[in-house]
Amino acid sequence: MYDSLSKLSIGDILNIDQYVVVFRSYLDVSIFMIGGIGDNELVLAEAMDTLNTCLETIYKEGVERKNIIPLMTVFLLIIDEIIDNGYKLSGI
Repeated sequence: MYDSLSKLSIGDILNIDQYVVVFRSYLDVSIFMIGGIGDNELVLAEAMDTLNTCLETIYKEGVERKNIIPLMTVFLLIIDEIIDNGYKLSGI
């Protein structure tokens, strides 16, 4: 799956097999959100945009591996606040 995604642009929405995939690529990091085929891709895209806004706010030097690793707990907390038990929270 990654080989087919590596040739795409910075952020795309794809239907692969029985999944909806939304992803965003940065300098040396790619982030994927995967939902079922029945999930609304616009909701997944909005969650990805929210995550992108949060990451750019927290990692002012850029969203790169060297910046994410030292603050991994913050990165995971952001994801946890956006998505709860696999569902996008309504307050976003």
